[in-house]
Amino acid sequence: MKINFAKGADFVLTVNRACDVSESQLAAYGVPSFSHRYEFDGETYFDSLEYESDHDCLSEAMLKGKKLDLLPSTQLDYELFFESILDAGARKIVHISSNSVLTDDFALATKAARMEMIKYPKSEVYVVDSRAFSNGLDIIIREGVRLRDEGVCAADASVRLTVYSRRVVTYFVPADSSNIQISQHYSTPPTGKLLDLRQMCVINTRGDVTIQKKFRGNAMVCSALSHRMLKRGGREAFVSYGLDPALPIQLKRRLYEIDPEAAFTLGRTGAFADWLMGGEGIVFSFVASPDSVEDDED
Repeated sequence: MKINFAKGADFVLTVNRACDVSESQLAAYGVPSFSHRYEFDGETYFDSLEYESDHDCLSEAMLKGKKLDLLPSTQLDYELFFESILDAGARKIVHISSNSVLTDDFALATKAARMEMIKYPKSEVYVVDSRAFSNGLDIIIREGVRLRDEGVCAADASVRLTVYSRRVVTYFVPADSSNIQISQHYSTPPTGKLLDLRQMCVINTRGDVTIQKKFRGNAMVCSALSHRMLKRGGREAFVSYGLDPALPIQLKRRLYEIDPEAAFTLGRTGAFADWLMGGEGIVFSFVASPDSVEDDED
C-alpha cells in the first residue's frame, strides 16, 4: 500500500469504511481505509461507492427488494491491513473504527493491533471506538486529520478522538421502516407507515435500531432535527441521503430559517449506511457542545 505521509505527522490515520466519505476524498485526506465486503445479488464486492451513479444504482436496487448483506471481517483482515501500512514505513497508526455495538470490527481491530505490536516491536497501533457510523464517522475523521496535521502524538490523538467522539450525535430517518433491510435491525417492530409517520431513530447500546420519536410528515422531522442540533450547541449539520434529496433540501431550508448562521454539509450515504437503513432515508449528525445534555423535547 502506498502511503502519503503527512508532513510533520507523528502517525498515520486510518479508518473503517463505515463512513460516507468517498475513496478519493479519503485519499485527499491521506487516510487509508479498511474496506468492508458485501454480498449483493449473488456477488461479493467492496464498499467503494465513488460516483453519483454508484449510489443511485445501489439505492434503486435495494428499493426494488434486493438485499445487501454485510460479510463479517476477521482479525486476519485487520492484521494484513495494518501490516500493509507498517511495511510502507509507518511506525504509529491511529485507527478509527465504527460503532463497536454495530459490528465486531472494533474488537477485531484491537486484537489485530496487539498482534502487530508484537510482530513489529517498535510500532504503536491505537484503535478508537468512534461509536459512530455514516456521516457521524466523517466528523471524527475530520477531527483526526486536524490532530494529525497539528503534530499531535499518536497516544494523545487516540485519547482526544475517543473523548471527541462522545460529542458526536447521530439520528437517522429511514424512508420505509417496514423495508426488510432495516426491519431486521429494530429492537421492536416499527409501525405507522400508513399514517405517514416518520421514525427518528438512533442506535441503542445493544446495536439495535430504536425509534426515539415519531413525527407526522417531513416538516415536523426537519424542525425537530434542527432544534435538537441548535439546543445542544451544534453549529454544523452533516446530512447524508440515499436516493431522493427532497428531504435534505427541506431540512436545510428549515435549519437556515431557525439559524441563518448554521452550516450545512450534504452528502450521499455509503454502503454501510445503506445496509443499515435500506438504501433510502437520511442520516443527520452534528457535534454537541461539551456541556450539553440530551433533551427529547422538540
